[in-house]
Amino acid sequence: MAVTELLIADEIMSRLSDKARQEVALNLHKRDCQTCGAPIGEQTPALVVDDCGPFLSATLNHQDCRPSGWYELRSLIVGAHLFSAASWQPCGTARPTSAPRCSASPCQGAGCPGFRG
Repeated sequence: MAVTELLIADEIMSRLSDKARQEVALNLHKRDCQTCGAPIGEQTPALVVDDCGPFLSATLNHQDCRPSGWYELRSLIVGAHLFSAASWQPCGTARPTSAPRCSASPCQGAGCPGFRG
């Protein structure tokens, strides 16, 4: 199910079109914080975009763990933390500049590709 409520930083609002933000929301699922791994629960998740140059990564986090924002990361090694979260599911779509993008979002359970439970 798509995320219906997100904390979104002004920079994300200015860099991503309405259509791109809607697409991100459709592909993210409110489950675990991708920083601490704990359930997001009833909190409104913070949308974080990591700009790694050739791709973007969008994740949901607790606002206290990692505030909503657009983070410039110029090394894939720096972005390696994205794949250490409790659960994730990659889904690729076109970036606004037509470069590939990878969105890491919490998985919906054991039947989900990449689930590590």
